[in-house]
Amino acid sequence: MEVRGAMRTWSKERAWLILAVVSILIYGGYEAARAAVASRTVVVAHYGSLVWVEEKLFGAPVYYYASLHANPVLDAMSSVIYSLHPAYFLAFLVYLAARRQRDFASALIAFTASSVAAIAVYSLYPTAPPWIALPFVERRPDYIVKAFSGLFGSHVDPNPYAAFPSMHVCVATLFAVYLCRATGRRLAYLWPLAMALATMYTGNHYLVDVLAGAALAVASVRIGDAAAERIMARLSL
Repeated sequence: MEVRGAMRTWSKERAWLILAVVSILIYGGYEAARAAVASRTVVVAHYGSLVWVEEKLFGAPVYYYASLHANPVLDAMSSVIYSLHPAYFLAFLVYLAARRQRDFASALIAFTASSVAAIAVYSLYPTAPPWIALPFVERRPDYIVKAFSGLFGSHVDPNPYAAFPSMHVCVATLFAVYLCRATGRRLAYLWPLAMALATMYTGNHYLVDVLAGAALAVASVRIGDAAAERIMARLSL
């Protein structure tokens, strides 16, 4: 009996380890795909339809209106919020692994599924963010990028051809869903709202990108929950 119990514990630990390693590799592939798109000599970047939607809804792109009301405080707040991605979510996964294993499996798989989907879209349909598509609007300063560049002596900039969908909003929505499950507090959903506003204020995403990112998160959670049920059932055998 002790041997069977030890084997079962080892199987569970091995399953979590495999899940974690695969997810890290997938996310690494996501980042590599973004870098590959950005490094192309010639990139056919799409943005016309995204700008058109905002012009039809609001009369002008959201980034244009944001620039009219820009100030250093909003610049700093938006820069910090935007730059937290995805470190806060990865830290949250550690918490889930220790306290809520079913949600950990679901969140990890949802994160992986959304990253795979993003890889495909960024590779096949690269999209330029507002700060590139609207050259007549001054780009908002990114204090975190400036600090990083000054610290390490190299310039680092977000990939300019990965606007649609917004993975910043997708991951923020995933975080909110699982945090709400853990705490029962719907205030968690203020975080994806803050992230959405920050991404549009900084000119990194359009409204359509934000909505697509949230929709991708919802779909990925469904995939994660279904897969987690099977994994937990198998591990309980």
